Amino acid sequence: MATSLEPITNPAAPSLPLGTEQYQRQYQDQLNNVLRLYFNQLGTALNSQASNNAFLQSEIDALLVETASLQSQIDALVDEARPQTLIWLGM
Repeated sequence: MATSLEPITNPAAPSLPLGTEQYQRQYQDQLNNVLRLYFNQLGTALNSQASNNAFLQSEIDALLVETASLQSQIDALVDEARPQTLIWLGM
């Protein structure tokens, strides 16, 4: 799990090579290479986003636990400070 937020870079759309009139293996290889690199960048960005989301969720969960603990401490202090009222029924 991540210990901090990872920077995420949005990959720019690649410049695709211009096609040729006739089939050329070199063009097809170049096109496949450009697309492979682009999809690898997208995958990296998505993995970083998922990692950041998991990190942020764990931080939120920890803050919620801490908030609940502080609220119970505040409630205990309020109960201690509340004046105790004794009702005498006069019997």
